Amino acid sequence: MSVTNRLRIILLVAGTLLTGSAPSLTAQSNGDAGMPWEAAKTATLKKFDGRPHSAQRVEPFKIVDNVFYVGLETVAAYLIPTSDGLILLDTTYADTADIVIDNVRKLGQDPARIKYVLITHGHADHVGGAGRIKEMTGARVGMSATEWDSIERLRGDQANGIRLMRDLVIKDGEMLTLGDTQLWLYVIGGPTAGNMVAEIHAVVAGRQFRTVLGVTLEPSSGTTAASLRSVERLRELGPWDAFLPSHPYLAPSAVPVTARQAFGLEAMAANPTKQAPLVGAQRVNAYLDQIRSTLQTRSR
Repeated sequence: MSVTNRLRIILLVAGTLLTGSAPSLTAQSNGDAGMPWEAAKTATLKKFDGRPHSAQRVEPFKIVDNVFYVGLETVAAYLIPTSDGLILLDTTYADTADIVIDNVRKLGQDPARIKYVLITHGHADHVGGAGRIKEMTGARVGMSATEWDSIERLRGDQANGIRLMRDLVIKDGEMLTLGDTQLWLYVIGGPTAGNMVAEIHAVVAGRQFRTVLGVTLEPSSGTTAASLRSVERLRELGPWDAFLPSHPYLAPSAVPVTARQAFGLEAMAANPTKQAPLVGAQRVNAYLDQIRSTLQTRSR
């Protein structure tokens, strides 16, 4: 399989607000209207509406040499192995934290080696499992100051998860190093004021690709202007070779049924010459520009 075919990346982030219980998956705002992911998101969430979060279990899989998928069908969690331990990006819901940990084990990794848990933003489907995973691993939990504020102000228990105490506060432009791996962290705002993204040099067959992780571009009521600013900041920080979505249905592919299909893994296995979604700066920029154009139209 070619280098291009092995690189399949996009990471955008959204989720439900911190609440005492998870709302219906289809109870979404109309902020997705006209967005490139609208059909895929609608179809995927409808499939799991009314079902327990555990029904979204996914077998873990490799995306690139240094990024693995350990999340659910509707919300991502990514594992980044390094020479000195593991980094976990997002944790899914409070009641699916054990699924994430099981997936880490299935990849042959020891969850006790998780040194950092990075949270893109404080919605329950991203931060809910953080308390449980910290309890099991002793990892440091990091997010922006604004997201820590939000968690502490709303309740602090991540939708019935284990309560988190403020730990690592991520600052815009900060670099996190663990072993042989560096992550550059940017607080770009968007639908949540403290939304954070991470830059990693994704590795495929010895080659590096500048990749952005953890972008939230799904606007909700009242966040169009903030989402537009976050897209423009992303363009300024680029160019990006690729980016991974925190929700698989956000990948610009045919309406996905599974997370693996959303990342193009099955299609590429059947047709090794098929290009993965959003590989290359030109394709990434075109996708971001499409989103920006829709947001600009709404803000007029």
